[in-house]
Amino acid sequence: MRGQIRNRLIVWCEYWYLGSFVEYIHAHHKKAYIHIDITGGFRPDEVGIQLLKNMFHLDGVISTNMHALTRARAIKLETIYRLFLFDSRSLERAAGAMSDGQFSAIEILPSGYALSEYDKIRKYAGDTKLIAGGFIRSEKNISDIFAAGFWGVTTSDRQLWQYGVNRS
Repeated sequence: MRGQIRNRLIVWCEYWYLGSFVEYIHAHHKKAYIHIDITGGFRPDEVGIQLLKNMFHLDGVISTNMHALTRARAIKLETIYRLFLFDSRSLERAAGAMSDGQFSAIEILPSGYALSEYDKIRKYAGDTKLIAGGFIRSEKNISDIFAAGFWGVTTSDRQLWQYGVNRS
């Protein structure tokens, strides 16, 4: 973990591994976020979110669940709203949530739709950091995403994790 990679998003893990993951990430001076909707052993309720902060020292959470993100924000965790675009209506319905400026970042999936709808998304999201994810298959996809103005990229393709680390 070197270079410009600022954060690590732990999309899925069982809770007994979480402490060592977060410790490793923090040892490399990066921020650690967890997708609370699919983390084994936790519920995205007030007690579960408080446990993630106090016991595991997470920096933030990722979720599609507005109530969970509101709880996380109330205890000073950073929040990443995970938004799936299915069609133009899904973007229009999410516009209000994006415009409130209540999130640390918004992850838009799939990346192809994120790219094609960037101008509308930026208009709704204001200054909120935007992340594109889903179906990122190449270094060119990553370059296109950053060139469009996105702040970050999420991918499960380990071959792409180091791409752009030494970019200026």
